[in-house]
Amino acid sequence: MKTKKFNNIIDLEMSLFKDLDMKEEEEGLNEDLRIATQELLCDNYEYNSDICLVVKILDNKAICLLNEYYNRKYLTFDNTLNVKVGDILLVSQEKYPTDNNDRKIVKIENSVVKKRYLDNKVDLCNSNGIKSEFSITIISNLKDGDVITKDLIENTIKKLIKKAEEEKEKQAEKDKEDEEMKKEELCAEKEKFEKESILLDDGGEVTITKNEMKVRGRKYVFEKSINKIFNYEETKYFSGWTGEIDIYDKVKEKKENYRVEEREDVLQKEEWVKIYGMEFEDDKVKINEVPITKSRIHTVINNVRKETTKEELELLSKLSIMKMDVLQTKNISCNGIVLDINFSLFDKDTFKVKFMKKTKKLSWDIIKKHLFYGRGINTNFSGESLINFLKKLGIKKQDFYSHLKKAVLIKSLEDESKNN
Repeated sequence: MKTKKFNNIIDLEMSLFKDLDMKEEEEGLNEDLRIATQELLCDNYEYNSDICLVVKILDNKAICLLNEYYNRKYLTFDNTLNVKVGDILLVSQEKYPTDNNDRKIVKIENSVVKKRYLDNKVDLCNSNGIKSEFSITIISNLKDGDVITKDLIENTIKKLIKKAEEEKEKQAEKDKEDEEMKKEELCAEKEKFEKESILLDDGGEVTITKNEMKVRGRKYVFEKSINKIFNYEETKYFSGWTGEIDIYDKVKEKKENYRVEEREDVLQKEEWVKIYGMEFEDDKVKINEVPITKSRIHTVINNVRKETTKEELELLSKLSIMKMDVLQTKNISCNGIVLDINFSLFDKDTFKVKFMKKTKKLSWDIIKKHLFYGRGINTNFSGESLINFLKKLGIKKQDFYSHLKKAVLIKSLEDESKNN
């Protein structure tokens, strides 16, 4: 049915060239009834639907009042459906219509539009999980001018409940078959792990082969076959989300030494390179042969790199939380541009700061003064505070501006490339 929609009474009157003598405040359908009717008949993902009230018939044109989110709007159409003033209509349209003025219009029997009745049917549909499907079924099976009656609602609900129960039974049978199949797969998987120490788990995110376990791009190499360390059920602890701290926390219970490796391209060939080794000796824990106190082990694991020296490890195991925060600081920025400032340790009271191909040793007092705001690190510098910090690195203001200009240009090109 071809329709026209108007946002207010003035627009409607102008289209008809007629003073309709209708007030904006004119009573439409009771708001509670409209909402209850809309909840039962219009709540679905395939159609945009409204409940409206016929308020005037003029020159064989029906004028309906819509209450959209408390905004009064009007809808008109040629009255070939012989609607009367006071009729309640369901007006619906597909979510993405080919013609924005084409809507399906069906009548709603007055006996349906009762609050208690509507609420009861909404509860019934919700309890059986058919509410959206009920609305879609009602709208899709009707044509212009049809009437939504109590009998239609009752019969549709009964059919959908029966259909839902049948589907539930079929799904239960399928779930049972899937469960049996899964049990068989798990039994075969468990047998293979216990015999050969081979396991592919979590959608391929975790693989165990003999004494090696690969998780999230890292390889953990043990001195024994992994099936001699963990039983099959314990391997379920490891998943695609497992990190180095999680691995350590689980392995420390077993006190089994291991080393951590990461992939690296060496002469255009992918190789696994050692990052660190973890040793458990009595009540002590060592990383690359350096004893680490248990209270600092997580911090050290998060910061150790393949190039970390023995001396740096010893420092890492003794650093304060504030100093550790400096080492972990990334993405320092100014005016939205990220600056590649890198911090590393020289000794427990001195940091090496690298920026713009310059490396400078700065004392902890200087670092603390320029980097910290209260007890937290300020990663978003103002222009003035950044220039003052760069002076400590021996970087001239104009040299930095030239560097910044280049960084801004690169960022704009990257943004442009993403948008294209």
